[in-house]
Amino acid sequence: MVGAIAMYFDESFDPENLEHWLLLLSFIGVICYGLWLGFKMPDQTGKPSHRYNRQTGRIERNED
Repeated sequence: MVGAIAMYFDESFDPENLEHWLLLLSFIGVICYGLWLGFKMPDQTGKPSHRYNRQTGRIERNED
């Protein structure tokens, strides 16, 4: 897919067209967001930061 996008921009990219810049920036943003989602690290503790208290019916901070 990235190759097809690169071919599109090689052949028909017009630097004076604002829509082409917006499209290019949106592609770069989607790729960066996907990489961030794929590589973000979990918490150091591995425990959830909040929990549901069944007695009170509220969400509380997990102090354990």
